[in-house]
Amino acid sequence: MKTAVIILSDPKSGSDEALGRVFNALALAHEARKAGDEVEVVFNGAGTRWPAELTKLSHPANGRYAAVRAVVKAASCGCRSSP
Repeated sequence: MKTAVIILSDPKSGSDEALGRVFNALALAHEARKAGDEVEVVFNGAGTRWPAELTKLSHPANGRYAAVRAVVKAASCGCRSSP
């Protein structure tokens, strides 16, 4: 099966909801990959701010991000630097 996981949530919101969304997206990508599926993770819009946060060792989703880093295929640059 082919699976695309598109992450749009904004880490700057600081909400548990945003963290939950990215954690669940990464968990889905990880589980699909373990099952042998073809997986791509795409950060888009405000979601392009996530990789900088997820690479921090202290971030609670760092391990999950590291597990799927090889299948991160794109990050749209259009919204990355917007306030």
